[in-house]
Amino acid sequence: MLLLIQFFTRMPINRSLPCTKDDFRKAMWFLPILGGIIGATQALVFYLANMIFPISISILLAMLTEYLITGGLHIDGLADTSDALFSGKKKDKAYSIMKDSSIGAFGAMAILINLLFQYEGLQIIETPQIFIILGVVAKTAMLLLAYDGKSYGEGIGEVVTNNITFSAVMFAILIMTLSLADSNSVIGSKGFVLTLALLLLTFMYKKLSYSIIGGLNGDQYGFIHEVSKVVALLVLLAFL
Repeated sequence: MLLLIQFFTRMPINRSLPCTKDDFRKAMWFLPILGGIIGATQALVFYLANMIFPISISILLAMLTEYLITGGLHIDGLADTSDALFSGKKKDKAYSIMKDSSIGAFGAMAILINLLFQYEGLQIIETPQIFIILGVVAKTAMLLLAYDGKSYGEGIGEVVTNNITFSAVMFAILIMTLSLADSNSVIGSKGFVLTLALLLLTFMYKKLSYSIIGGLNGDQYGFIHEVSKVVALLVLLAFL
């Protein structure tokens, strides 16, 4: 867990931790739990803020909490990947656009649209639990993308891609399904539909990524992290 906190958050871990592929393979079992912990922190912020502020402000503060914890790591990946995917370029040229530190028009639009979808969805559902659900869902989507994937370039993406066991994926799906539990619904149907939606999302994205970029890297995990939250909100809204 400490290895994941060190790589995926801005929380200071003043320890030198081993980070071989085997270390990552073991640590990735805990990725959905890390997502749940971040989501629980957001839920707490939302709950406390809602005692003082209107629901709209409480949602914004909870959303901001995630980006403060992660340093905007995943939303940066959303922007970089969007610039590359919609650039009209392929392989090395698309990859170089992705690695450019500046944000282009497509990246800016992707961030805006993604945040608007999340904000509007959260306005409708407006329960603290939804932040925990989205945290677990987003990390589960990352594992689904990495499983049996093909990497491109160097960095964290190379270490994670195709370094995920089937057991870790199934554990993530179990955690995700359990996070959906509440007193008013049967979680089985939600979990089944949400799992299918994430499988379809990651399958289609792999095809797109392989054809345009040539494989997966760290930025693309940020892309799928953010997009999967929107997909999850749409699925859950369909059950209302």
